[in-house]
Amino acid sequence: MSKFLKFIVHFFVICTIVCVLGLALPPFFGVRTVIMDSSDKATNLPVGSVTYAIPVKTDVAAGTPILVQEDGKSYRYNLVSVNRENNTGTVIDTTTSAQQNITVSVKNWVPKIVVTIPFVGYLLVATES
Repeated sequence: MSKFLKFIVHFFVICTIVCVLGLALPPFFGVRTVIMDSSDKATNLPVGSVTYAIPVKTDVAAGTPILVQEDGKSYRYNLVSVNRENNTGTVIDTTTSAQQNITVSVKNWVPKIVVTIPFVGYLLVATES
């Protein structure tokens, strides 16, 4: 019985360390992390999730999910096209039923979403309280 309890404790400690390192280390390597820790933020990212995005050149393929941050809010959009003359891009929000084109400002690099991991953001909420 004590071996089983040791296994449970060690498993929990190792999982916690991996999650904390997954939240703390990526920004040091140029990866942008967005942690949705409250539901009062206006966004289309799920609450409690962590989204990782890497910067790529603007010549990405259509349909690439990108992270758009404006006015302190973060959104996940799919890129439709990029207009290099005005530094604007056309994106669509796939989370809504009315998928209308939205124009956003882009520069030479756009943050391409690599992965969104649900429920890991709640770990940050638990450590804050």
